Amino acid sequence: MTEERIESEILKRERLFSGVYLELERWRLRLPDGRRTAHEIVHPPHAVAVLPLDDDGTVHLLEHHRPAVGRTVIELPAGVVEPDEAPGVTARRELLEELGLAVRELFFLHEYAHSVGYSSGMIRLYLGRGLSRPPNAPVDDTEFVRPCRAPLGELLRRIDTGEFIDTKLIVGVLLTARRFPELV
Repeated sequence: MTEERIESEILKRERLFSGVYLELERWRLRLPDGRRTAHEIVHPPHAVAVLPLDDDGTVHLLEHHRPAVGRTVIELPAGVVEPDEAPGVTARRELLEELGLAVRELFFLHEYAHSVGYSSGMIRLYLGRGLSRPPNAPVDDTEFVRPCRAPLGELLRRIDTGEFIDTKLIVGVLLTARRFPELV
């Protein structure tokens, strides 16, 4: 069986916008059949997210109003990987700044794309275990979030109802429940 070529060739990249957080480009492409087309590609910085899990199976979350979707969303602590910062360092920093929690162990769960159709951004997802609340934890005063908690099993049921829209939360809960079924 012969495999047909499915890759497009990038002919030209044109920067349309460069902002504080992201860049937008228009790519001129040659499709495998020779036709030409254009795609708009967003380049956000790479990010991390942490699912902070207590020994009893309780997950620490936050409620965060997200203007882009016009509502308050329940999500995992997350943030942008700063230049020259290792993703694990970012994960620990974000958990401390957003929920005031330190983590003893970080376990890599998965890395996935924001949206493969138009974005180059990747999210590295971690499980955080051995949580503690250090005194005088630094707080990010630019984040307006409300901490919340729920058992891992309850979060699974709420995913099934379609309540959650944040992919970090959905992927993190599903992978954690699969790897630690005794906590569900």
